[in-house]
Amino acid sequence: RGGLVGGTVVSVRGSGFVDGGLQCRFGGAVVSGVGARYVSSSLIACMSPSSTVAGAVAVEVSNNDGKEFTSDGKQFVYEADAIVTRVRPSRGISGKSGQVVTVIGSSFQHTWELSCRLGLGGSVQALYMSSTMVSCILPAQNSGVVTVR
Repeated sequence: RGGLVGGTVVSVRGSGFVDGGLQCRFGGAVVSGVGARYVSSSLIACMSPSSTVAGAVAVEVSNNDGKEFTSDGKQFVYEADAIVTRVRPSRGISGKSGQVVTVIGSSFQHTWELSCRLGLGGSVQALYMSSTMVSCILPAQNSGVVTVR
């Protein structure tokens, strides 16, 4: 699963991968170079390209510069990117953990990956309430402005 903007790293497990000539295909879009990275003979990392439509596409890989691709039919699902419009409360007490923040927006997906990311720091698990609302229990933060994503 990943957003329409692309950039989701997908681990592809298999056998016989080689370091060179790698390509990943998401539906009809092919990525290579940094978008198709060799990790080991049994693992490659593919970065999803952007898409204009939500939905499932097949992910296939090539070891020979795109001359032939696998045909396993494993799926990657593009979803509308979540948009944050408000955070309530918009202020908290610095240094105090356990504060609950409600995030309001659109296109939130009820998945195990749902989380709140605070600035450049880590993320915390989010509680799905609806496609327009999630809640997160925050760890202690230093004083200052923090972006919630």
